[in-house]
Amino acid sequence: MPDTLEAIRQAVAVGDAGARERLRVAVEGRRDAVGGHLEWARVCEAAGEFGLALSEYQLALRDDAHDVAALGRLVELLEERGDLERAIQYAERLVAEVPADEQALEMLVRLLVATEAFGRVREELDRAR
Repeated sequence: MPDTLEAIRQAVAVGDAGARERLRVAVEGRRDAVGGHLEWARVCEAAGEFGLALSEYQLALRDDAHDVAALGRLVELLEERGDLERAIQYAERLVAEVPADEQALEMLVRLLVATEAFGRVREELDRAR
C-alpha cells in the first residue's frame, strides 16, 4: 500500500531517516493524479525537497490555474533560487488573479527592480492605481 500524505507528513516532521525517499516515491507515483498537489508540495518543502516542491506547485496550477497559494509559493521559491525571470512570470499571474493584493504587487515590483525593469515597475504601479 502506498504511503499516504499524512503518513509521510508525520515521518518528515519527526525526522524519519527514510521519509525523503518515501516522499520521492509517493510524489513520482502520483504525478498524473488530479488534485492534492498543493499539500504534497508543502510536505516536499518541509522535507527540503525543493525541486519536487516546485514540480508539485506547477501541477497544482495545472489542476487549477487560479490557485493563488501555488502561484505565491512558486514566486518565492524561484526568487530564492535566483530564477527571477520565471518568478516574474508567476508574479504577473498572481497580480492578475488578485489585483487588489498589495503583497502580490510588492512581490512583482521587487522582482522587476531586481532585474532593472524600471519601466515595467512604473507600468505596474500605474495599473494598480
